[in-house]
Amino acid sequence: MRRRRSRSGRATAPSPPRTTSFSPPAPRRASADRRLTVEELTPDPELLDDVARHLNARKVAGCPIRLRPVRFRAVSVVANLEASPRADADQIERRVAGALYGYLNPLTGGTANGDGTGWPFGRPLNQGELYAVVHAVAGVESVRILRLYEVDLHTGERAAKPAGRQIALAPNELIASGEHIVRVARRET
Repeated sequence: MRRRRSRSGRATAPSPPRTTSFSPPAPRRASADRRLTVEELTPDPELLDDVARHLNARKVAGCPIRLRPVRFRAVSVVANLEASPRADADQIERRVAGALYGYLNPLTGGTANGDGTGWPFGRPLNQGELYAVVHAVAGVESVRILRLYEVDLHTGERAAKPAGRQIALAPNELIASGEHIVRVARRET
């Protein structure tokens, strides 16, 4: 703790450090290949109590700890893709949607391989990342359109206009999937 100085230059009582923790998303084992519900993303009161007890037992004396809920920024992807003439368009649509749900999962996403670490707090989402996720699905030859829309996580309502090429997040925000719309057309020979 640092001592504050008054205007006269004399030391005054130290101010306690402030600590804010964000309550984690619920650690339920939910499938990564679909949209998660608000209930699945909301921690149980018992979990919040456990986290608060754990932090309080380890905090510096006089240091208040405040648990705040995580804010989610839900994103819906609209993609029009092209596949080879013999490709199974329905299967490619399902696999691309599953890859997007996995990548934009706040609990297990944020990396191309879905390694289970989750989306990092405050990390922005760039449209270019999603091109790579879509192109990694076998059978996708090209991406005609890929747009990001912000979505109200509670109602599922999608914004009228695309969000642009990047969705910036505040330090206490995580990405979550809205409902994705994927359409695949077969390339004509």
